[in-house]
Amino acid sequence: MLKKIIKIMFIAAIAFSLQVAPSYAANFGLFGDITYSSSDKAGANDSFALGALDFYATHQISDTTRAFIEYVFENTASGLVTDLERLWISHTFDDRFVLAAGRFHSPLGNWNRAYHHGAILQDTVSRPSFLEFEDNENGILPVHIVGLTANGSFTVDNGEISYELGIANGSSLNTSAAGFAATKVNKPEIEINAASDINNNKAIFLRTLYKPDNIPLQAAVFFMNGIVAESNGSGSAVATKGSAIVDQTITGFDISYENANGFDVLVEYYNIENTNKVGIAGSYTSTAYYAQLGYWFTETLKGIIRYEDLSFNANDSYFRALASVEASHSILALRYDIDDTNALKFEMNTADLKTGTDTTTFTVQWAFLIP
Repeated sequence: MLKKIIKIMFIAAIAFSLQVAPSYAANFGLFGDITYSSSDKAGANDSFALGALDFYATHQISDTTRAFIEYVFENTASGLVTDLERLWISHTFDDRFVLAAGRFHSPLGNWNRAYHHGAILQDTVSRPSFLEFEDNENGILPVHIVGLTANGSFTVDNGEISYELGIANGSSLNTSAAGFAATKVNKPEIEINAASDINNNKAIFLRTLYKPDNIPLQAAVFFMNGIVAESNGSGSAVATKGSAIVDQTITGFDISYENANGFDVLVEYYNIENTNKVGIAGSYTSTAYYAQLGYWFTETLKGIIRYEDLSFNANDSYFRALASVEASHSILALRYDIDDTNALKFEMNTADLKTGTDTTTFTVQWAFLIP
């Protein structure tokens, strides 16, 4: 009898602790989406697909300290993949200086910072192709970083200026599988080195943004410099482990504008300068940009058009290792907000491949949020 009473008291204690736990625990939200696509690309079948399942949570640890986590489950051709996309902690000294450490989206442009991994956040089904994540076949940029950042904002005459400044582990590529003969099937993934750095070189970055008081506009410039290193160095690799493939400098600007009449504009431009440390000697400048215009026909229906372009020199060792393809894309899309938690999106994406066959893909996506 005594054992039963102790057992009941133990269960009651656990139940009570679970009831009070939410005031201390982080509350997770969830992003998800389901798509159906049809393409004239060779070998592509009309298909349904489950999008990324994105769990995220933020918690105010104290009055001045906050933590964030984002974990994503993705279905790929090789099976289910799990990724810790963001994990950081920040301390606010005042509005002008916030210090944070962890894994972040890199401060390159506006899209990468604003839309993250939740499909419902962006108006179109697709991201600009060159801003795809590192594990995507079209990804060309380190859109995540692991390191230390400082950010803050200052009030100035007629507006506000904010900044992001930081240092992070350098990115790397494992070229041992194919060297400069990589294909889209075996191309290396851009590695951001979350557990350790491949060498002592660190990436540095800076982004500054200006918001005027009386115009619904924000304009920013950004800079990032670092060594892209070889992470393997065995087999047919083009460099020894830890040695530089290219010295990379990325500069650019982004502009966003949204007025009360339903129009919005997004523009981003990237200048990527790679100095080869292997392969054909020299420095090569590449450009990537997109311009997007949106208009709300009603409170729930929006039309979007976007043009994007990637151009680079064929001698650039970075793009050779990534098996990248020069291309421009023209996108027409519609977004219908069913309510605040889910939306239907329709997209036609025409890819003009500069060294291949043009393709057109039609996609329907149902994206949702569980707050």
